[in-house]
Parts: sequence; C-alpha cells; structure tokens
Amino acid sequence: VAHNAVDASEFAKCENARSRLRAKLGINDDVVLAGYLGSYAFYHDAIRLVLAASIIAKQRCEFQVKILMVGSGKEYLECRALAEELGLLGETLLMLPVIPKNQVPDVLSALDIAVLPGSTDIICPIKVQEYMACQLPTITPDYPCNREVLRDGVTGEFFAPKNAEALAAKIMLLAKDDAVRLRMG
Repeated sequence: VAHNAVDASEFAKCENARSRLRAKLGINDDVVLAGYLGSYAFYHDAIRLVLAASIIAKQRCEFQVKILMVGSGKEYLECRALAEELGLLGETLLMLPVIPKNQVPDVLSALDIAVLPGSTDIICPIKVQEYMACQLPTITPDYPCNREVLRDGVTGEFFAPKNAEALAAKIMLLAKDDAVRLRMG
C-alpha cells in the first residue's frame, strides 16, 4: 500500500504567514479558525461545512469560532448562496477564491483546525496529509480510508459522514481546548 504523502518541510507552520493572513482577514488571534482548502466538488461535500458553520453561529460560548473556505468548483455558487441566505458571510464564514499551490502552506498556517467536510470512501485525499504536515488537528468523515491516515482522538477527529451537526460538534470540541489542538497537531 502506498499512501499519499507530502514533503513536511514545505508545510512547516509559519507564524509570520499566520499573522499576515489573519490581519488581512480581520481575524484576531483569540478567534479559533477552522478551515477547508480544496475543490467544491460533490465528493468534498463543502455544503456540509456551510451548514456546520450555521450551527456554530447559533451557539453561545466563551470563545469565537470562524470558518474559512478556500477554493473553487462546481458547487461553489451553491455554497456561497446558502452562506448568504443564512447570513454567515463575513461573520462566521469567510470564503476565498482558489489560491496557487505554493500559497497553501501560508493559509494553513493561519488555521487552528483543518476540516475535510467530505470525501469518497475509497481514498484519503492528499489535503489531509498537508493538514497534518502543518501540525493541524484534522477533522474528516469517518471512512475506513481516512482511518488509515488519522487516529481518532489522537491525530484528528472523525464525524458521521454527511452530518452537519456531527461536524459542527467536532469543530466545537477542538475549538474549546487549545491543549488538545496542540497535542493533536
């Protein structure tokens, strides 16, 4: 078995990049930023992250969580329209266009939590290894292929596929505990 792999040195966390992007987006350091970078293809189920953001926006807690989605694809317009309809854009949810591959590590450096809102059940996407190489706790759908790469509760968290409530709960679980995020990353 040959798993996907990345050069971890290309994805080393960069505090300067983190500060730069957060300042550009108007995100303070006390905000927990969860994010997804990738295509808006049906198998990545990006709409599920928009729905999870809506659930998170309604919760009252002592910490602030924002969701960043970066990419493009067939379902982008549907996701954006739903985010606008739910009043999430600019508040709980930020959407950026696709970025060049060489900028991915800098954007990942700005995150506190990495999210894969959906995947096929046959292969774990390379983005999961990129997330992990950037020392980010990673949330993925609970499929056997993702279990080949992540260990639930150790290097990441699994949620019931196609379940926005379960995804939101995992984001909030990690958002409330800096120490757990650091250990998982």
